[in-house]
Amino acid sequence: MKASKKLTTEEVLLRAAEALLEREGPDGVTTRAVCGAVNVKAPTLYHHFGDKNGLLDAVLAKGLDAFLKRKQASPETADALKDLISGWESFIGFALERPQLFRLMVRRFGENPTILAAAMATTDARLARLAAEGRLATDVEFARRSLLALSNGVTALWAQGVSKTEIKAVGRFLLDATLSALVRAKRL
Repeated sequence: MKASKKLTTEEVLLRAAEALLEREGPDGVTTRAVCGAVNVKAPTLYHHFGDKNGLLDAVLAKGLDAFLKRKQASPETADALKDLISGWESFIGFALERPQLFRLMVRRFGENPTILAAAMATTDARLARLAAEGRLATDVEFARRSLLALSNGVTALWAQGVSKTEIKAVGRFLLDATLSALVRAKRL
């Protein structure tokens, strides 16, 4: 029988904050709510995270790490376009599974550009591969911005109450249209 790992107070607080985030959004992650969920006093939270913003930063860092691991989990193939599409599908899957975390990530992009840079690194590498193959019809930066605008638009549908199934379908339709404008056919 495998022994279970005892969670640290910090991990328990983070898990409570993550659950509150997905249930109630960023505004629902209050010091009082998190402390109440795990039955500790506010000084315990302050000791580990400083304040609510420190806690949200930790939730964001943990979520970004999970996002990047998921995005990088798809092995690179010889086809950069296929890899780009695989990354898109992973991205949309994550955004729909963890919508409030994703919204928090997007909200924090403007405050901390390194978050966006980390999130886009794999996409940038795949776009650079397409450019090196002579298949990118634009420069990498334009293609990157196009895909970023596409992802922002598609994920905004969630806030409008569109079903996950339709978001995936609309997202794939728009991705295909965008890629047909950005990427040239592979030369034989």
